[in-house]
Amino acid sequence: MAKKNVFVSYGYDNDRNYKNLLKAWDANSQFNFSFHDHSADVSINSTNASAITRAISAKINNAATFYI
Repeated sequence: MAKKNVFVSYGYDNDRNYKNLLKAWDANSQFNFSFHDHSADVSINSTNASAITRAISAKINNAATFYI
């Protein structure tokens, strides 16, 4: 069965612990789970909104599912 590519959007300040949990699941051999962090290369604090939109949109479009 092919694995699905899922894009997960999260707020770093409030949700970083959940990202770390995903990383821990990936490291645990008892889970059939893989996690690849493809964070945007553009800082969210950037003033270049179009660059941020392009970077994130490309990642969302490559996903089969999108969770906020």
